[in-house]
Amino acid sequence: MHTPTTTIPETQYAFGPRRAPRSVPGIAETTPIPGLVVTPHIEPDYHTGQWRFTGGWCVRHATSGVPVLACRGAGLGHAREAVELLARGWVNWTRPAGVLFADPLALDVQRETFRQVRAAIREDRPVLLHTTSWRQVPPPWLVDITDADGEWIESYYCPSYDSAERLTVELGRDLGLLAGVCKEITISRLLDPLWELHCARRGCDAVLLNDEYEVPEQTAVRHDLAAAAEDQHWRQLDARRLLCHACNPLFRAATPDGI
Repeated sequence: MHTPTTTIPETQYAFGPRRAPRSVPGIAETTPIPGLVVTPHIEPDYHTGQWRFTGGWCVRHATSGVPVLACRGAGLGHAREAVELLARGWVNWTRPAGVLFADPLALDVQRETFRQVRAAIREDRPVLLHTTSWRQVPPPWLVDITDADGEWIESYYCPSYDSAERLTVELGRDLGLLAGVCKEITISRLLDPLWELHCARRGCDAVLLNDEYEVPEQTAVRHDLAAAAEDQHWRQLDARRLLCHACNPLFRAATPDGI
């Protein structure tokens, strides 16, 4: 199950706005990309002179604290995705800040990443998305238990014929203990494939689960699946894509009107 964390490790260094004559100790989340860290987005309050947390997140140069990407309103998820995008430009982010920000390639990667992240913030969504959250799965095998008159008693869904056969043997053994009760067990297969819902964010493997059994929720009726997703606090981005309940809060713009 996908459970992203918002815990920020206490790696301290000094950071502040570029060219600012003063700095402030802060905390940072390390990233897989050497030279880049994710930090809370802070800025000075020009009325009080105090630093304040804007509610957003940004990417900084690890050794200098200089902002590499700071889009106003970026959620923690946006900042983490920005690191992934910055890594695609083949820039060595461990170089000194003065060298990096004079490098045309680094500046181009920054600008393009900023453009993509800003668009995602405005639309209240991740940058990296799958085409759709809807996925079809093969129709399951059905194990039915009926009484002597053919009346239905209970059904079980199985992903394969082998698992249905094993379940039939187990059920037959259990039912055999009920003296005087005549039951019949049959195996069949549904004709139509079923649907599952997966998180639309690339890198997240979350699938909508059945509340009772903690297995993927599967149904032939997409409307029922969408209703279950709403109950579990998944957020619909558009007609094809939904964000799981864990990713949802990471991609809500902190100050969408201030961009």
